[in-house]
Amino acid sequence: MTAPNPRDAYDRWAAQCDTDANDTRDLNAEVLRKQTVIEEDDAVLGLGRGTGLNTEWLATRVGHVVTTDVCDEMPARARGRLTPDSGTLQTLDVTTPWPFEAGRFDAVVATLVLEHVEEPAPVFQEARRVLREGGTFYIAELHPTRQFGGTQAHFEDEATGETVVIDAFLHPVSEFVTAGVEAGFAVREMGEWRADGDERPRLLSIRFGAGPGEAGP
Repeated sequence: MTAPNPRDAYDRWAAQCDTDANDTRDLNAEVLRKQTVIEEDDAVLGLGRGTGLNTEWLATRVGHVVTTDVCDEMPARARGRLTPDSGTLQTLDVTTPWPFEAGRFDAVVATLVLEHVEEPAPVFQEARRVLREGGTFYIAELHPTRQFGGTQAHFEDEATGETVVIDAFLHPVSEFVTAGVEAGFAVREMGEWRADGDERPRLLSIRFGAGPGEAGP
């Protein structure tokens, strides 16, 4: 069992990520598809693209998606799911300043990303900066009750049989809410989601609004 950094781990996982049994991945996709705040002509920034399964879905429903990831191998799989008209792929470490102008996007979507970020606050600040007034920042993360129970992202390497546990940081719900409020967001909606057979929530989702009177720093 190893605990590599997320960039190396997800590159290693890329070849089998879509076919591995993964209740958290599947529930995350299901919950995202239930969201109704993203509109047809929206410009959307997607953080943590992975292999592009969710990006492909977003690209069929909005005006344009700019999708980002810090890894090298995942984008190669995502590229075939987008056309130049529907989406753009970009490398981005979300813990660094983002190369986008203020107010460019109608929505920012980050799923299963913040568990790999030690200090979420700068991510919220950048999200608020690049969102227009009235925009949405949607996050979905492994539920903190599972994190504090010892669960984190992992996979079994098909080539070696090794269980690879990916570096993650523990964040209570209050840390996400506080980071959002301090960045100038208001909490619009929260959800706790279970997969079939779950006795406790598997996924936490929060929708933040960037509306009038909620100006960012």
